[in-house]
Amino acid sequence: MKMLIFNVGSATVKYAVYQDGRLERKIIHTSPSLKIIKQILNKNKGVDYIVHRIVHGYGLKSGFINKQVIKDIEKTIELNLAPLHNPKELAVIKYCQRLNHKYKQIAIFDNDFYNSMPKEATTYAIPSNITKKYKIKKYGFHGINHNYIVKQVAKHLGKPKNKVNIISLHLGSGSSITAIAKGKPIDTTMGFTPLDGVMMRTRSGAIDPMIPLLIGIDNKTIEILNEKSGMLALTGKQDFRHIVNNLDNVKCKFAFNLFVRQIIKAVSSYYGLLRSRNEKPDGIVFSAGIGQNCWQLRSSVCKKLKWLGV
Repeated sequence: MKMLIFNVGSATVKYAVYQDGRLERKIIHTSPSLKIIKQILNKNKGVDYIVHRIVHGYGLKSGFINKQVIKDIEKTIELNLAPLHNPKELAVIKYCQRLNHKYKQIAIFDNDFYNSMPKEATTYAIPSNITKKYKIKKYGFHGINHNYIVKQVAKHLGKPKNKVNIISLHLGSGSSITAIAKGKPIDTTMGFTPLDGVMMRTRSGAIDPMIPLLIGIDNKTIEILNEKSGMLALTGKQDFRHIVNNLDNVKCKFAFNLFVRQIIKAVSSYYGLLRSRNEKPDGIVFSAGIGQNCWQLRSSVCKKLKWLGV
């Protein structure tokens, strides 16, 4: 059995090919375009299944893609629930269909990992008739990666997955931090959409809800908060490598320090949450583009968390 897996992110297209359960190749393209998708499909003939990572399922469960699933994903796009991801991901699904309608396609939703989160972690303190009507709750994102991290930590520590207690940091173009107790998420920084939490490459992260009300809720505001905020708004540059390589620049230094500060706040609160459950954290795990590759950020975060025993 041959399987092609797509992860169309906000800034990249990642794909992997598995043959009979064995990884054949894994490639990252920095240009998420349909031209790249066509090249990938042309290079990989005889695919039995195409698997797509979809960021926002809005309550959908992972499984085979049919007309109804496509309609449901279109609804998330209409509501701007994940404007940097879902439109691109759906475009790839439809493109694969057009090229070959016999492709069996599967959707894996980022939210699945968080389905077991306690209700007090997913509930917003707004009238219940509104939450029911619009299916408002903390969905959580990057769940596929956070779940993978739990499995790898379990293997590394030589203990069962259901015994793993960690604070998992996915730091990249999009960033989320998740508290995990006994292998299950108990809270995470991203919320109803991937806009919440710590600041990101072009996303604002958590802000006072009165701010968008003040400037006016429309497509322009959605664009500002998703595509023109975060690192870009503070420095004029959205590539974190530029910021790290120019820490002598006042704006870059400030953005770096602010990012570190927000990470420390989240990690510290999640440490407290784990300890309140009498769970002793096994560690803090860094992943994704920034977390994996930026030693300066890891060093700054860990130095400021010495009081935790880091």
